[in-house]
Amino acid sequence: MEDGWLLQFHEDLETCVTRVVSEMRVAWPCGCKMGNVDASSVILRYLWQKYLCKRPAVPDADTCRCAIKEVETSLLPLIMFKANLVEEQDNGNREWYECLKGQENKVLVFATSPRILDYLRPLIKALEEDFVLLSTTPVPDDFGIPSHGTVIRLRMLKAKFFRNAEMEQTLPWFYNFANAIGWFIEILKPRLLVCMDGCQSEYRLAAAFCNEKHIPSVCLQLGWPSYLHTGFRDLPYTHFLTWGDKFNPLWEKYNKHTCFVAAGYMDEAIRNGQHRAITFFLQAPVYLNTEIYLDRMSDLIRVTATHYPDISILVREHPEYRGNTRWLSRFLQCSNVSIVNNDKLADVYARTKVVVSHFSSVLMEGLMYGCTPLVFNPTPGSSYYPDIEAEGIGFISKNEVEFFSKLPSCLRQAPLEELPQWFKATGKEAVDHIIKIIDDILVEYEL
Repeated sequence: MEDGWLLQFHEDLETCVTRVVSEMRVAWPCGCKMGNVDASSVILRYLWQKYLCKRPAVPDADTCRCAIKEVETSLLPLIMFKANLVEEQDNGNREWYECLKGQENKVLVFATSPRILDYLRPLIKALEEDFVLLSTTPVPDDFGIPSHGTVIRLRMLKAKFFRNAEMEQTLPWFYNFANAIGWFIEILKPRLLVCMDGCQSEYRLAAAFCNEKHIPSVCLQLGWPSYLHTGFRDLPYTHFLTWGDKFNPLWEKYNKHTCFVAAGYMDEAIRNGQHRAITFFLQAPVYLNTEIYLDRMSDLIRVTATHYPDISILVREHPEYRGNTRWLSRFLQCSNVSIVNNDKLADVYARTKVVVSHFSSVLMEGLMYGCTPLVFNPTPGSSYYPDIEAEGIGFISKNEVEFFSKLPSCLRQAPLEELPQWFKATGKEAVDHIIKIIDDILVEYEL
């Protein structure tokens, strides 16, 4: 594998998709607009994510060039397409307005998965303002919605509230989702939008519709990606609430138009525990990771277990990439290795002395629980961001030799004291910070 081609593919894919979207804006009669909202920036990132699967298994100059050519060929119909225009449906259906009567002018909390719902739960239960929870996924009956909150299930709509025949026929999912979220925001006219994570097209679209109406949007930091890929660049939110002040300039490097404010981490980060295990957090073969690097990580687990037979070795697979016997078979024969996929994450941290991963959020998150991060990043041309060694909060290895030379220091290192510059607050204190920031934003925008 030639140095840097894995990263280069992501950049070349963004260049390719940017060029195509620019040509779509010219070729399509309505451009990339839904009503008055220019969705081209969101379409760009939607297509970028969609075509990441074209990344070569072994990236080099030739395989990357061929992959980008294949993407260009796949995208060409978007530019050449001429829609068969159909008679526009009547958008004056008052039944929809009646369904949402009384839900206008509230805080809008938007979630698209059970995982995001669960992360947002502490904030939802603490919100004092009247709010609507708009969710694409069912909300459990025992979720604990306050009496001043209303749950609405977001579904695709048959009625067409925005007209863009080219988008509807070439990007049907994108059109249908934009049609639905745009209509909900049009009718609800929320005071403020709250979401989490923020790189997904769904949240970007919601923020785009809010921006057009001068409605503030607040996105909460879910994790720390280290590799700030296209999905995390040029975020459309007016405000982004981070775990702590040290994260703000890291985000700002790629996001010049969003206000980053330190708020904290909403879960209770309990630091007591045995902290004896070495825990490997495996990641899916995307972005900086490949199956080749997963092979190397699996071998690393086996060798670590062999070299440290008296230490528990814990392995947690990525929630969306589990059960691959190709990797599990490499280390499960070791008696001191355990899979902890179903354990509560806080309980795993409590048992962990050293957190090992490629570029997962757990490397930074584990610091709150008293763990020491050890990055194993063999990807040529990439560097863990930020440099946690220079910051004095962890260790970085680029290969197996460096990993085993630094592991003893990780095992000897005492847990760091609380790091308020990285994590302003945790638990209820963090939720209180978030509530206060939201209140201040509401006052600012409603003056």
